[in-house]
Amino acid sequence: MAAALAFAGVQATSQIIGGFLQADMVRRQAEIQAGIAEFNAQLSEYDAWKTEAYGSTLVASSQNQIDQVRATSKVYAASKGIKAEGSLAEINAQNELNSTLNKIDIDNRVTEQAMGYRRQASQTRLNSRLNSIGAATQATSLQVGSIIQAGGTMASSYIRSQEPAKIKQTTPSGYENKYSNPKTYSNGIQSWDITFDPK
Repeated sequence: MAAALAFAGVQATSQIIGGFLQADMVRRQAEIQAGIAEFNAQLSEYDAWKTEAYGSTLVASSQNQIDQVRATSKVYAASKGIKAEGSLAEINAQNELNSTLNKIDIDNRVTEQAMGYRRQASQTRLNSRLNSIGAATQATSLQVGSIIQAGGTMASSYIRSQEPAKIKQTTPSGYENKYSNPKTYSNGIQSWDITFDPK
């Protein structure tokens, strides 16, 4: 009986240790996944920054082109003796308007694309947090489950060790087995005549 309980204790201990090791593996895996998710989120933020920087470059380039057109038209007008009023002023005003609209368009497209990258970074971090919560729950349930399983193993072993002492081998009244006249045959096999005596 003591040996069976000792073996059950070893079994229960290994169940608990196994549950805690599995929980630790789940937690570590969640930490690694969180690190990867954070790296991916930072890459998305970097892409947003690059997009905005590229947009600023496009706006500056557009402004530079407008400035060149304005300067060229002034030089052309001066070489031809045209005054800067009238048609030339209207052309310059139209060029300024086109430049402003172009900058607004570039800024809108760049902002929208950068916001997409930022949303992606936020979503990656949110998913990582949800995965961490799920992993923590799973790890806790593994630990609790291993403790419950170990308790069941010990209880089952204890109950089994107590049963032989409590249960008596009895035959219902009136059905006692009576063995009589054992016979031994030449090949060494014994047999008994069995009769049932109902009372």
